[in-house]
Amino acid sequence: RISFVQLNALVDRFAQALVRLGVRRGDRVALVLPNVPQFPIAFYGALKAGAVVVPTNPIYTPPELRHQLIDAGVRVVVTLDMLYANLAAVRAETPVEQVILGGVADYFPSFLAMAYRVRQARESRHQAHVDWRAVRADPTIHRFKDLLGAAHGRRGFEVFALPAPAAPDDLAVLQYTGGTTGVAKGATLLHRNI
Repeated sequence: RISFVQLNALVDRFAQALVRLGVRRGDRVALVLPNVPQFPIAFYGALKAGAVVVPTNPIYTPPELRHQLIDAGVRVVVTLDMLYANLAAVRAETPVEQVILGGVADYFPSFLAMAYRVRQARESRHQAHVDWRAVRADPTIHRFKDLLGAAHGRRGFEVFALPAPAAPDDLAVLQYTGGTTGVAKGATLLHRNI
């Protein structure tokens, strides 16, 4: 469970983390995420940081993902460690500068998180190979929870210095179409639309 007060603090912390990573107003932040708590935290955090959110289908193939990352000019990608292999396959061909990795179990109660990790370890033999030592050593790849720091489990209000709020006519989201008749195309949503 995450209360609205906690969610607000996590969103603010994520916005601050993006600013520390060099994200500026108008930069594109792709969310390659399913329905997990990291999605709303990253979505609203990116908007608060002045970035444009680019939601991406988490089951895209590497060529589909490459197209969208290049077309949108994405600088930062937020994804799950279990989805990282597809991004790793195309990252060098895209403008992506920073990657933020979360885990499915990051917001599970501790006993469920442990059971999930044991199951994932058994199933990892069948997943695409990723050199996790290289990932951990890469200074452009960050852990989602590490960026949020001590906000996990905190209660109460926190105060942050964030960029000025967006104007109603500022671009907020590049939502890509399904691409059923060709490659996916970015549809623009302004803050006023949202």
